[in-house]
Amino acid sequence: MIKLPMVMRKTTIAIVVLLCVSSMILPTMSSVNSFQLEEHKTNFKLSTESDNVSVNVSGCTNVTANNYDQNATMDDGSCDFDLDDDGILDADEIPGCTDSRKYSNFAYVANNYNPHATDDDGSCDYDLDDDGVLDVDEVRGCTDSRMFMNNQYLANNYDPNATDNDGSCDYDLDNDGINDIDEKRGCTSIISSNYDPTATDDDGSCYGTPVGGFKLLNRQMPYQYTTSNDNLIIDSKFSPDGTQYATLHDSRVIVWSTSSRTIVDTFSFSSTWNVFDLDWSPDGKNISTIMNARSTAGVIKSWIITHTFGVENYSYVALENGTHYWGEIEYSPDGSMIAVAYDRFTAIYDSTNGEELWNLTSPQTNYYNVLDNNHFSVSWSPDGLILAASIGITVYMYDVNSMQQINHIIHGSSGYDHYISSLTFSPDGTKLAYCSNLGESYLRNVSDGRLLWKINYDSLSSCTDIAWSPDSQRIATSYSFNGDHASAVVVQYAEDGSMLDRFGALRVLACEDNYYYSHSCGVVEGVDWHNNGDYIIHSVSGYNAGIYHWEFDNTVEVIFGCTVESATNYDPSATTYDASCIFESTSSYTNNGNNGGTGYYYNPGYDIGNGAGYGGGTGPALLPPLDMSDAWLGPMGSEEECVMVFCIIPMVLICAFFILKNQPSKVQLENAKIEEKKFNESLKKKIVKDEVTVEINLPDLSKKPR
Repeated sequence: MIKLPMVMRKTTIAIVVLLCVSSMILPTMSSVNSFQLEEHKTNFKLSTESDNVSVNVSGCTNVTANNYDQNATMDDGSCDFDLDDDGILDADEIPGCTDSRKYSNFAYVANNYNPHATDDDGSCDYDLDDDGVLDVDEVRGCTDSRMFMNNQYLANNYDPNATDNDGSCDYDLDNDGINDIDEKRGCTSIISSNYDPTATDDDGSCYGTPVGGFKLLNRQMPYQYTTSNDNLIIDSKFSPDGTQYATLHDSRVIVWSTSSRTIVDTFSFSSTWNVFDLDWSPDGKNISTIMNARSTAGVIKSWIITHTFGVENYSYVALENGTHYWGEIEYSPDGSMIAVAYDRFTAIYDSTNGEELWNLTSPQTNYYNVLDNNHFSVSWSPDGLILAASIGITVYMYDVNSMQQINHIIHGSSGYDHYISSLTFSPDGTKLAYCSNLGESYLRNVSDGRLLWKINYDSLSSCTDIAWSPDSQRIATSYSFNGDHASAVVVQYAEDGSMLDRFGALRVLACEDNYYYSHSCGVVEGVDWHNNGDYIIHSVSGYNAGIYHWEFDNTVEVIFGCTVESATNYDPSATTYDASCIFESTSSYTNNGNNGGTGYYYNPGYDIGNGAGYGGGTGPALLPPLDMSDAWLGPMGSEEECVMVFCIIPMVLICAFFILKNQPSKVQLENAKIEEKKFNESLKKKIVKDEVTVEINLPDLSKKPR
């Protein structure tokens, strides 16, 4: 075996290795270069074709057109901007329901018809409540078909044909605040012998002669006995809700709590002003008065002055110039207007701005017929549509909207001493009651003016005021200082005018005739009926002055007759004086004066009294107590309770809120502990460089993140 030199052997090995490596690398490189070459060839070919051939695509090239062609290279004018060809560009179209058909003057067949829509999008809806009944076929009404006893529906206006409930279901047919299901039918007339105090709906079963009478509840004596005007109590009226009453003491008005008879408010006018009458606004926030006074310019005229509770200053409305001696004022039922009657004028004013809306003026007449043209009384019908006014002996009724006369009735012959002194509508608006200064009482139908009855008492009994019971069944009339009904109130049955009761102030018999002593005969004015129907107040001026409170009791037996023992026809069974007493001579009652003898015709059971101030006592429970066990209506305790409620408790709640709000979560606490540990360890580290110590100050992670 031939042995090659060592150098050759090494060279041979190197060549073999090189060849092996080349055989592995060259195929790959050849493949890549081949691919790149092929690609180059292809690109070259395409590039050559593109450079040599030009391709054009025609179409709409406007991107806002509904037929825009993204492949088009040349616009051919075919762009369309109104897809449905309705004359409205696509950009201006409004989609929606366009079905404009109607099935009534105000309703469309489609409940979602859009008059602004230009393109119908198929959204039209014909069944708004999705109950399967098309809106055009729906019947609106009360759909509450629940029933209670006797197969009666809970809703008194249930409509079995109704398909859509319109919220009109009514559960209180007579609007008395008691649901029909809770009503109890029976006799609700307190003056009937079969009166049922538990009945809420009158069923027409009342029968028999009216029963019951009034008994004296309290007499509030004159205010102070310090001036001559303290015995002059001109008027008394309940507030609309009955919780208060106001009394007019010459130039001073006092407002009282009905339940406790304590003073709630008081306001006064100048002692030189002559105040005639007062009235409450229907909302109970104002009291308006009519008076005659001298202006700051020295002009004497009448005024309407309104006191608003909680407001310091009064509001004034100037009326006609001149010295006037009487007047009456009354708010309209809605409180928007005030009517007044005084001297020769009747007028209506806007209660908010004092503007005069209407007036009626009578001419001045001669001395002997001066009262023929004087205006004495006004009254609004409960609906506010009719105004009644008395002028002399004539009663007028006017349409408020047109202020045209509806009717007028003349009573008797004219004369100096004959006039209609007071009139008022019944609460149900169907009747008009009025009385004269000659002892006459009338009742008429409002609708046709027909006279229902007329009662003639003696001509000396001059009426001063009239008030109806809330149920329109009784009429209370007050009288002046002489005649058979001197110093008294007479209660009449509205059905026939018969006298049901008679009560008033203690006075001497001489007041009934022309022998009267003016200082011994009081004038009853300002009679008013509480809205619960069982309570009457009236004021008395002069002798035995005061505010009298009377409560009805259907167990009281009223037997009219002569109750004066010195009379020849004294009736020991009689309970109520009826002015029928006969005496042997007039001296038996004209000379007894104020000695408290047998000449006093009626003592209702009170002492005359001689002390200052008003009598005490607790009023009747006129309104049911409110249940406040589950409600807090404001500060109702001591000052400490107010501080606790309005200061301490809110402060505690606010502090608790912020404390809880700023408390970190559990995760935040764990992270804070880890960071605090790192912080404590980092404080121990020092960096020493060029023999200088540098302390690293890391951020304080113990502070709460914000």
